[in-house]
Amino acid sequence: MLVKNKFLNRKLLGKVQNACYCPLLLIILQMAFTVGSYLGETRKKLGRNSGDIRDVPGMCSGCPLPSAEINSLLNYLESIILQAKKIL
Repeated sequence: MLVKNKFLNRKLLGKVQNACYCPLLLIILQMAFTVGSYLGETRKKLGRNSGDIRDVPGMCSGCPLPSAEINSLLNYLESIILQAKKIL
């Protein structure tokens, strides 16, 4: 799960905004938090901690990206959040 605590992540995002003026980093972090929050809440409802993003109701089953690439992107977003937490 990408996002464990919404308050913590808002606090982290605020620290990034105060410490860094890079709009690209802020966009990436906001995207990671949004996607992570959605997937985390949905997976909780399903009673799972992990799995393919296509298992989440409402996601497009006809997505042209292979599952491995989608999961790789989610892992990359998670690594960005973890690195930001270490730095800040």
